[in-house]
Amino acid sequence: MTSTRTAPDVYCPRNRLDTMDKLNILAPTEQRPPGNSSAHVTTSSPHHLITHLLIPALVLMVAGCHQKTPQSAPAVPHGFVAPRLVAPLFDPHLADQRLEGPERDRWQQPTKIVEALQLRSGATVADVGCGTGYLMPYLSRAVGPTGRVLSEEIQEEFMPGLRQRAKGLGNVEVNLGTAEDPNLLTRNVDTFILLTVYHEVDHPVDFLKALRKYGRPDARLAIIDFDANRHGEPPAPDGHQVAESAVIQEAAAAGWQLTKRHEFIPSQFFLVFRQSGRQLSISTGH
Repeated sequence: MTSTRTAPDVYCPRNRLDTMDKLNILAPTEQRPPGNSSAHVTTSSPHHLITHLLIPALVLMVAGCHQKTPQSAPAVPHGFVAPRLVAPLFDPHLADQRLEGPERDRWQQPTKIVEALQLRSGATVADVGCGTGYLMPYLSRAVGPTGRVLSEEIQEEFMPGLRQRAKGLGNVEVNLGTAEDPNLLTRNVDTFILLTVYHEVDHPVDFLKALRKYGRPDARLAIIDFDANRHGEPPAPDGHQVAESAVIQEAAAAGWQLTKRHEFIPSQFFLVFRQSGRQLSISTGH
């Protein structure tokens, strides 16, 4: 989007003109030569030379004293993504204290998140950057025994707890990914979910592009995270937030088109995308 900026008013002091008048440089000095009443010449005094040199410039300067000069900002190239700060990875040693428990259930509303996604029985869903597997049991129930939940995490410290949690569910597969690629175990994912992890993604556009190779042509992507421009409860941990507008811009650059917003988590955005390439309308859910 191209924006225009306007230069501030140029101020021309009134006493500048008075000073020029006193210095006798606003008009040439005229004299008549002796003995020739009809002759009319202009002296070549220093004042006269200054006058001829400066008057054109002064006229232009005075004329433009109170004009504004519009300036156009350079157009933003198509697909440009502004750089932003990326949060450090979450400390696994704080997981039980910060990522689990009834207090998080109260504000995160995991049941409502899964209901909003309308996951069908038999679907394949990837929980990318799942941490402790907070959503794992909710997703497992939603897709049923014929569905699959792919719980991916890049920090090895989370692996033992994830595998233990998946044991009793029967339809969950745990895998270790990397910061660049989740290395998912299938390429027919129906829905990707990034819950409170996107702010830690180091190269977001490249990472979102990498997800596409694991998804069906009509795959969905849900990103839920602390919004830098909201002030709801609970507040985001310091440095662990991202602007909703930045996420939409980055997703678009990676080939994901926004189709839906949910607005029921006070301090977080809940955005749903589909792979771009067809006409889609955006709706808002509550």
